[in-house]
Amino acid sequence: MKTPFLLLTYVILIFFITELSLTAQVQTSQPFNFITKLCFRNALTGYAVGGTNQNGSYVLKTLDGGNSWQKVTSSCTSYLTDIKFISDNTGYCCSVDGEVAVTTNGGSEWIKIYQCLNSHSFTIGMFDSFSGFLCGQGAFKRILQGGAGWYVDPLNTQSYITASSVLSSSKAAICGINDGAGQQYGLLMYTTNSGINWFGSSYNADIPDIQFNDISFINENTGYVAGDKGNFFKTVNGGALWNVLPAPTTKTILSVFFINNSSGYIGGQDLFMRSTDGGANFNAVNLNSTSNNTIINDIYFSDANLGLAAGNIDFSAVIFRTTNGGVNWKQNTLLF
Repeated sequence: MKTPFLLLTYVILIFFITELSLTAQVQTSQPFNFITKLCFRNALTGYAVGGTNQNGSYVLKTLDGGNSWQKVTSSCTSYLTDIKFISDNTGYCCSVDGEVAVTTNGGSEWIKIYQCLNSHSFTIGMFDSFSGFLCGQGAFKRILQGGAGWYVDPLNTQSYITASSVLSSSKAAICGINDGAGQQYGLLMYTTNSGINWFGSSYNADIPDIQFNDISFINENTGYVAGDKGNFFKTVNGGALWNVLPAPTTKTILSVFFINNSSGYIGGQDLFMRSTDGGANFNAVNLNSTSNNTIINDIYFSDANLGLAAGNIDFSAVIFRTTNGGVNWKQNTLLF
């Protein structure tokens, strides 16, 4: 079985080995090649991260709810895998090669403050301006003093943590895969003391040979996690216990986002579906994509009407946008 890092890289970069087949609407000269994560402070101000097939590393910023974007160099050298803001001015991003950059002016400038050598980072989480965590393949680091101090937490080094969700100033949940004792199985953990201790979650199903790829909470208690083979779980107690839900697909789910207790979305390669009953059932959504090689790496809704689905089509980054609750979607290919 392919390693989780190779699987994640394969899914994000699959378009690099796909023959170029684009319409006139999708331009590829000097493109932003793929988007990995979205992060919004409010309905208008948001950020997206990703990179180019030359290992370019950029942060995108929007001031109009994702209708238009500007590109800012992140000061990292590898493509970015996650971005989190703790205030309107202060945010953090991380790269696949363990780099961390910070902004203190709302994303206009980014300064690299750390690099974790010989490891890959997939997600970063901040409880406040003084404490957080950086994790990915094999390494788990606790951030203190806003990045000035770094401490390695003794989490299982055979784990691959792919996504995280900070629920409050003390609570967070993470997901991924644990590659130990000759068997790979889904990893779900949570903290209630700002990352000082992490606890293994309980779940009401056997989850061997599963990689969880994304995690999303609508409040401190209710959240969803999704991954390979359509595996889909829900928690109502902050990640301490996860209950399996009917698999909405047999495909790998790369992204999940719920707007409220009823309405939510999942995405992946040529996969985009919506639930209106809290995840019990899903129906396919037509994004009106110009290609049948569309990958949705992240989803965000600021309210019931305004939503974004981001990823890539063939060799170009793309953000689909809706302003009417998902009835219609407009494709925005990013060219800089």
